[in-house]
Amino acid sequence: MKPEGHLQKAEAFERRARKWDGTEDEVPSVVEDVFNAAVHYLAYGINIRYGQDIDGHGMQKKFLREKKEYGIWQAYQDLESVRVRAVYGASWNCELVESALLNLEAIKIWSK
Repeated sequence: MKPEGHLQKAEAFERRARKWDGTEDEVPSVVEDVFNAAVHYLAYGINIRYGQDIDGHGMQKKFLREKKEYGIWQAYQDLESVRVRAVYGASWNCELVESALLNLEAIKIWSK
């Protein structure tokens, strides 16, 4: 996918996540949207910065470590931990969405 396609998808996932109304039942799907936005923002940023199209989150994390992008790698790792707790665990609380959005903001800033 071209960088612009990743950016458009990232923005669409983020718009959908930010429509969240604070309903606790929606936490897993909102966090999933935030995570999907992050994957595409990172794909865009990696492409713009390094000229490579890497859109799988495991490969993105590996690539970020190899390039010594430790700060953004940590934000991504933290977001992934939030995702596991929200989507697969029993922790469906609103603080998870707030944490996910903070990590997304760091990723978004890095990607541009």
